[in-house]
Amino acid sequence: MSDKKIKVEDRMTGEQKMLSKISDFAALHIKTILVVCVAIFVALIAIVVVSGISSANREKNLIAVSDYEDKVSIVLASGDGVEDLISDLQKCVIDKSYSSQKAQYLIGIIYHGLKRYDEAYDAFIKAANINPKIYLSNVALLNAAVCKDETKDYEKAIEHYKTVIEKDTKGISSRAMFNVARIYYNSGDLAHAKPAFESLISHYPDSELSKIAQNLVDNM
Repeated sequence: MSDKKIKVEDRMTGEQKMLSKISDFAALHIKTILVVCVAIFVALIAIVVVSGISSANREKNLIAVSDYEDKVSIVLASGDGVEDLISDLQKCVIDKSYSSQKAQYLIGIIYHGLKRYDEAYDAFIKAANINPKIYLSNVALLNAAVCKDETKDYEKAIEHYKTVIEKDTKGISSRAMFNVARIYYNSGDLAHAKPAFESLISHYPDSELSKIAQNLVDNM
């Protein structure tokens, strides 16, 4: 009998032997396997549920930020409820999503409208850093540069303007180029102002800013 068994095993292929071992292992550890499978299934359900909740929260946050955006100009015009609106927007800065970045950007817009340039600058820099790869980040950085421009910190302003120019993919760098050239021009540094204006003219020949730049270059 044992001889027959040995002969049968000898005739089994390597694949058949492997399947036989797996079958024997499964029979011995069926309870453990079932527990593991149930645990994996529960974990997958949890991931789906959490993902669904996160998606719903992001959508809810985006709607809230959109509503607050509509109030910004009204609040700035009236001067009423400014701090409450800032507080509401701050509560919307919860993650790295677009809605959080937009909320932080709007805080910067409010502070800038109030001419609280240092606070506006900090808000714009935070907005730019939330998601540096998207367009809104570069717009926020441009506004941060404007804040430094307003407070006459021209060195920092030029630094940010140049970063906007380097990062630009949507054509917003024309303003940054003009402002860099303008700062040099107003300080009497024509050696830097002229090539800066000429770079603007070269990149954006049809821009209104380029027409102003050309007039200034012609009179240097």
